[in-house]
Amino acid sequence: MFFGKVLLTIGTILFILALPVAYFIGGMSTDDPNAPWWAFWAGFFFIEGIPILIILSSLVIIKIVKRDEKKYKESQLKEK
Repeated sequence: MFFGKVLLTIGTILFILALPVAYFIGGMSTDDPNAPWWAFWAGFFFIEGIPILIILSSLVIIKIVKRDEKKYKESQLKEK
């Protein structure tokens, strides 16, 4: 559980720190007048992809740990 919370904190900090850079890269990718409408989002998520994956993986880890803790507690109560 502790590892998941630390990973979530690190991912959130990276996401916030990368936000201005991602906005800048997304804006620069739409500088060309012939750029498609999705060019901003492609540049934005190119930069924000790793922090988003870290946040999602930490949420999955936290969910798995909570589910396992719940199953363990239920099994302990059944044994008594």
